[in-house]
Amino acid sequence: MADWSFITGLASNAALLSVGAAIVLLVRNTYASIRGEVFLGLLFGALCILVVYTPITLSLGATFDTRAGPALLAGFIGGPISAAITAAMGGAARLAVGGPMAVGGALSLVIYAIVGYGLRRLLGPAEPKLTTITLSLVAGVGTLCTLPAFFVDEGIAFGLSILEIAWFMLVLGNFTGVLVLGLLIRLFQRLYERNRKARREAIIMKLAMRAGQAGVWEYDQAKSLARFDGFTAAMYGLENAARSLTLSEWQSLLVEEDREKLHSTLKKACCSTATFSVDVSLKRGDGETAWICIQGSGTAEGDPSESTLTGIQQDVSQSRRLEDHLRQERQQAEILANELEATLGSMKHGLAVIDKDGNLIIWNDQAREIFNLPEDTVVAGMPYSNILDWHQKRGTFHIPAEKAVKTIRDRLASGKILRSRMPLLDGRTVAITIGPMPDGGWVETHEDITDQVRASEQIEIAATTDALTGLKNRSVFEKVLAQKIDSEATLEPPNALLLVDVDRFKMINDTFGHTVGDEVLRTLGRTLKQCARDGEIALRLGGDEFALLINAADQDELKRRASEVAFAFSTPCKVGDLFLDISISIGAAVFPNEFSTTAEAIFPADGALYAAKGLPGSSFRVFDEEIEQSFARRKRIENKLLRADLNTSFELYYQPIVLLDTQETKAYEALIRWRCPNGTYVSPAEFIPIAEDLGLIGDIGEWVLMTAVREAQSWTDGARIAVNLSPRQIGTGHFAKCVQKALETYGFAPDRLELEFTESVFMQPDTACIGELEALRELGVRLALDDFGTGFSSLSYLHKFKFDKLKLDRSFVADVTTDPDCASIVSSVVDLARKLDLELVAEGIETQVDHNFLMAIGVPLGQGYHFAKPMPRAELPYHCAPLKHAATA
Repeated sequence: MADWSFITGLASNAALLSVGAAIVLLVRNTYASIRGEVFLGLLFGALCILVVYTPITLSLGATFDTRAGPALLAGFIGGPISAAITAAMGGAARLAVGGPMAVGGALSLVIYAIVGYGLRRLLGPAEPKLTTITLSLVAGVGTLCTLPAFFVDEGIAFGLSILEIAWFMLVLGNFTGVLVLGLLIRLFQRLYERNRKARREAIIMKLAMRAGQAGVWEYDQAKSLARFDGFTAAMYGLENAARSLTLSEWQSLLVEEDREKLHSTLKKACCSTATFSVDVSLKRGDGETAWICIQGSGTAEGDPSESTLTGIQQDVSQSRRLEDHLRQERQQAEILANELEATLGSMKHGLAVIDKDGNLIIWNDQAREIFNLPEDTVVAGMPYSNILDWHQKRGTFHIPAEKAVKTIRDRLASGKILRSRMPLLDGRTVAITIGPMPDGGWVETHEDITDQVRASEQIEIAATTDALTGLKNRSVFEKVLAQKIDSEATLEPPNALLLVDVDRFKMINDTFGHTVGDEVLRTLGRTLKQCARDGEIALRLGGDEFALLINAADQDELKRRASEVAFAFSTPCKVGDLFLDISISIGAAVFPNEFSTTAEAIFPADGALYAAKGLPGSSFRVFDEEIEQSFARRKRIENKLLRADLNTSFELYYQPIVLLDTQETKAYEALIRWRCPNGTYVSPAEFIPIAEDLGLIGDIGEWVLMTAVREAQSWTDGARIAVNLSPRQIGTGHFAKCVQKALETYGFAPDRLELEFTESVFMQPDTACIGELEALRELGVRLALDDFGTGFSSLSYLHKFKFDKLKLDRSFVADVTTDPDCASIVSSVVDLARKLDLELVAEGIETQVDHNFLMAIGVPLGQGYHFAKPMPRAELPYHCAPLKHAATA
C-alpha cells in the first residue's frame, strides 16, 4: 500500500508540476514586465500550495513534497516580485498544514525564493538558461541554504534528528521539484518556439509564394490527374479557384511545342525523388505569351506508376521578358564596349575615368603615351593618387597627392570644370580637363598642346613685338597704360615716359629708299633698347615714333635720362657704306598723378616732344608749365580745326600786288583767315602747320582755291588771283584735278590764276610733285616760286623747273636800304629774273624808302603794307576806285 502511495504522490506532484510548467510558459509569453512577474508569483505560489497539500509518502511512513521547485524557480525565473508572492503563498499554506516543523517549513519557502533570485543575479543573464546543470546548481544551493530552517521550531538537537532521518527525502524532493519543473518549462518552451517558428515559416512561405507569383500543384500518376490551387489555375487563365485537370487537359492549355515536354518531364519525375524544374509557355487571350515555371519532386516509392508529384508553379513571364531584355542589353553593352574600346584606341586625346572612391576605372593607351608612363604603371582599380605620386617622383607635379585629390573633389562639388596645363620634362605641354560625373567620380581628358602653346607663344610675340625692330609694340604700350588706369597705380614703376621721334625721317626714306630707312629704324631700336634699364620697356609705336617707359625718382633724374638717350643717338648711323647724321627729338614727362585714358597719359610727353622738335640737332625737352600752356593751345586749335565748318569758319582776305612805278594793281594774293566763334582770329602761321599735321590741309586748300576763283570771277578789272599751296597738296594728282574743276566750274581764265609754293615742294625725291606741276602748267595756270632765297638750293630749282614768277622773301627787302649785302643780293636776283624772263615781286615793302630803292634797281612788282593791308572782298579798291589808286601809309 505504501508503494502505491509513493507512486500516487509522485505522479500527483509530477502532474501538478507539468501543468504548472505549461501555465508558466503561457504566462511568460503573454505578459511582460511587472504584470508578468505578479502572475508568475501567483502561479508558483499556487503550485507550492498544491504540492504542500499533496505530499509524497514513503514506505516507512515519511513524507516529502516538491515545494522547493516552485519557490526556487519563482526567484530564478520570475524575479523579486514573483519570489515574494510565491514565498508568501507557500509559507502560508505550510503554516496552515501545521505540524512540528510548520514554521521551519514556511521559512524554507522564503529561503528558496531568496536563493533563486540571488542565483539569477549571480549568474547574470536576463533570461536564465534552464539546463540540467543550472537547475541542479539551483536545487543544491537551495537545499544547503534551507538547512537552518530545521532548527527554528524545536531547536538544534531536534532539527539534527529530523535531518538524520529525512535528509534523503529533503534532497530527493528538492532536486525532483526543481529538475522536473525546470526541465518541463524548458521542454514546453522549445515546443512553443518550434510551433511558433513553423507557423511563421508557413506564413512567410505563403507570402513568398504570393510575392513570387507562385501556386501549389499536385499530380497523381496513377489517375493521370493534376490538382491546382486557385492561384495556379489563374496562371492558366482558368477561374481563380482550385480545380483538377487531366494531363491531356493540362497539355491542351500549353503551346504545341511544350506539350510533349510537360509529359516527358512528369513521366521522368515519377521515377525519381530529385527536384525538377521545367518552363512551359501558353498563349493568353490578349495574344501575349506567358511563361510558367513548374517545380516539384516525386515520392518514387514502389511502382512509379503509383507515384505522386507535388510542388509549385510560378508565372515567370516578367522575369523571362526581363532576361530577354537583359540579354539584349548585354549584347548592346558588348557592342558599346567594343565601340568604346575602338573609340578609346582611336582617340587623339588621353582619357581617364575615376570613380567616387578615387580609383582608376579607365585609362586609355593615349593617356599613358602622352605622359610616357610605363605599361605596368597604370592598372584599372588602382588609386588615382598613385599616378600623382609617380608624377611627383619625376618632378612634373609638385602638390601632395592627397591635397590634389581633395582640391579636385572640392572644385567638382561646386559644379566647376577644372582646366590646367602640365609642362613635361621633355618640353611638351599637356592640357588637362577634369569634369564631374553624377556618382561623385570624374573624367579627365589629356591633350598634347605643345604645338598650340608654341604657336600661341609665337602669336603673342608677334602681337606684342614690332616685326622690324624687335621692340615691344604699341599694343604693349597701351596695355601698360591700361593696367595703370585699372590698378590706379599711376605712379608705380615705370612712372615716366620718353617719346622719341626721328627728325626728317621721310627725307631719309625718300632719298635713300625704304631698305636704308628700315635699317636706320633697326639701328635706332637697338640703341634705344640699350638705354633701357631693368624694369623699363623700349617700344616702337609706329613709323619713326619710339617710346621708352622708365623709372625716374624726380625731374632731375628725368632730365639726366633724357640727356643720356639723346647722347646715345648723337653718333652717326652707319648703314652699309653710308654714314647718316640722324637727329632725334625727345619729349620727357612723368605720368600725371591721375589719368583715365591713354591720351591723358601721354599728353605731357607729347607736348614736350612737340616743343623739342623746334630745337636743332638731337634734343629733348622735359614737360613744364610753359610747354603745357603752348601745347594745350595747340590741342585746343586742333580740336577747333577738327570741328570747324569751312564755309562758316574761314574767309579770304586779299592783298594787292602792284607795279612799283605806277602802283597799278596787277594781282591779288588770297590769304585765309580763321575767325573763331568769339570773334578772335587765329593766325595762319599758327593753324596752317597744325592743319598740315592733322591732314586737313587738302580740304582747306581746295576750299581756298574754289572760293578765290569764284570771287575773282566777278571782278571786272581782269586782275589775277594768287593762291598759296602747301607742299602736302602736291604730289597726289588730286590738286591738279581740283584746279581743272574750279576753272571749268566758274569759267575762269587759266592765265588769271597764279599758284604760289615754296621750294619745299621739290624736297621729295620722287617725280610725283614735278609731274603734278607739269599738269598744272598744261592747264595754263601761272606758277610762282614763293619765299625765294630762303631755301638751301633755290637756284637749282630754277634750273629744274620753269616758273612764271619769283617772289623775293621779305627778309631781304627789310634790310635792303641799310645792308649793302642785302642790296647786292636783291640786285643780283633782279638781273637773274630779267635774264630768265621771270616776273619778280618784292614782298614786305613797308616804307616809301624801300619802295623807291627797289624801283630804282629794277624790281617791277611789289607787295606790302606800304600799298595795302590784306582786306576782305568788300573792301577791295576796285569796288570804289579806278585800278590805279594811291598808296596808303
